[in-house]
Amino acid sequence: MIKHYFFLACFLLLVPDLKADLQPHRAYYTLALAGRPSPQSPLVDVRGTLLIELSKAETGWTLQHLSKLSLYYVDGTVEHVRDGYVTFEAYDGNLFKFHTYRRVDDAPVETISKGVAKKKGETLEVTYTQPTKKTLVLPEGALFPLQYRQALLKAASEGEKMFPRLVFDGRNLEGASETNTFMSAQRVGESGHQLAGQAFWPMRSAIYSPKTTYYEPMCTTTQDLFATGITGPYVTDCMMGDMKIHGTLDRVELLQEAEKK
Repeated sequence: MIKHYFFLACFLLLVPDLKADLQPHRAYYTLALAGRPSPQSPLVDVRGTLLIELSKAETGWTLQHLSKLSLYYVDGTVEHVRDGYVTFEAYDGNLFKFHTYRRVDDAPVETISKGVAKKKGETLEVTYTQPTKKTLVLPEGALFPLQYRQALLKAASEGEKMFPRLVFDGRNLEGASETNTFMSAQRVGESGHQLAGQAFWPMRSAIYSPKTTYYEPMCTTTQDLFATGITGPYVTDCMMGDMKIHGTLDRVELLQEAEKK
């Protein structure tokens, strides 16, 4: 069977101090297969939900991704997977805390990665506390996930079409991943949708492992990214052959900014 896939690997990456550009929100998605699985795949169906919550604190952003997936196999068995990804990202880019965890069926919660990245002089130093203790220095110019999203939105609003950067989100124990994004022309949300009338850009991102020796990306994602930082419908393919996951945005709750003390 296919075990322990983190289906949202690409999607989680897609997002100088630009803190005012993002809208704090809570977004709910329905997850399903996009297209048919290959005849060789042991999976026949995938269903689930995803919750994304972006909140604004006094000194930085807090971000949560919580997904529940049911994986249906050709032998009739079903596997239930819960993935979580929680971060804190300082507005000034000097601090990033991350925790990625998973639970499969009734097994205990497994920590995939946990640690902190801090600015030290001109460098960013990462200290992993789980699953093993290790320290590494990020390449110059590496961005955290929300830094990347804000810079991506700025580039799209200025008419740029390609946006390559190194992004560190804490989930890869090998460091920052090369992320290349292509942005189409700006569009406006269709009527009848909760985000109707709001500007967005269709985007396609390819993510490469820090240690890769292949030309093929580790993950690819297509998505509609709104100017407020809210992600619309998306399709992500993360090393699953021709198995792709489609996320449909069901609803969005706008959150208030945290009050400063």
